[in-house]
Amino acid sequence: MIVCIDKTAIDFVGKYTIQPVSYSCAIFPGKVRRKPEAWGHLGYIHDMTDFLTDKRAPRGQNLRDFHFQLNAIFKELSSIHEKNGIEMELSFFGKTKQVNVHVPICFIIGDCEGSDKLCGKYGTHSTLSSRISRVCNCPARLADDPKIKCVWN
Repeated sequence: MIVCIDKTAIDFVGKYTIQPVSYSCAIFPGKVRRKPEAWGHLGYIHDMTDFLTDKRAPRGQNLRDFHFQLNAIFKELSSIHEKNGIEMELSFFGKTKQVNVHVPICFIIGDCEGSDKLCGKYGTHSTLSSRISRVCNCPARLADDPKIKCVWN
């Protein structure tokens, strides 16, 4: 299974967002996975600050909310793994065999901000951040300068 988590705006100005948690089968070839019908949705992660009256969540609360929602979304898949897979009968070449099917998550696709949250990293993704990337020391305010020299870390 391949999972994709990517935030998208649900209004015209981008104030309100939602993050679909989508999946596709890793055994599908790439040209099949590029089609929308090859993907399903496991659930949606909501920005819980939309529900706060003062819009100021305690530091790290968004990250905890994100992981709490992921836990709920993956709960059924997790229980399948805890029960040693899904029991099924498979027939090949006229022979039927009872098997336990496991559905591992091969990898999760996401952007930098989403991947940081997934890994539990609290960070900033604005022009006020000290660098544009973990591997380059270029300040965000100079990222549009084509002459900037990046020192790789």
